Amino acid sequence: MLQNLRVESQEETLLTKGTETIQHTLNTILNATRFFNTVWFIDDTGHVVSTAPHMDLEGQKANRVGAREALKKRVPLISESYVGLNGHLIMLVSFPGYGENEVYAGFLGGWIHQFR
Repeated sequence: MLQNLRVESQEETLLTKGTETIQHTLNTILNATRFFNTVWFIDDTGHVVSTAPHMDLEGQKANRVGAREALKKRVPLISESYVGLNGHLIMLVSFPGYGENEVYAGFLGGWIHQFR
C-alpha cells in the first residue's frame, strides 16, 4: 500500500493542484487497487483538494486524528485505527508529496474502513 502511494505521490499531476487532474488521478488509484475504500489528496494546509470516490469535500479542513498526524509528521505512515465521521473504524495509509525544491505539498492518503 505504501509503495503504491509513494509512486503516485511523486506524480506531477498531484503536486500542481489542478483539481480535475487530481480527481482523475485519485479515481485511477482507487480503481487500480483493492487496498482502499477512499483515496484523498490533502494539501499542505490540511484542506481536502479531492477525493475518490468524489465526496464533495473540497476545501474542507481534514481534522481527524490520522490526517493531523500525517500533516505533522510529513513521513509515510499507517495510522492507528480511529472512529471516522461515518462511525466506522478507519485506518489512514499516507505518503507525503513534495513539489519543486522539495517543498511539502501535502499528502496522498488511502482510508481503509473497518466495519463494526
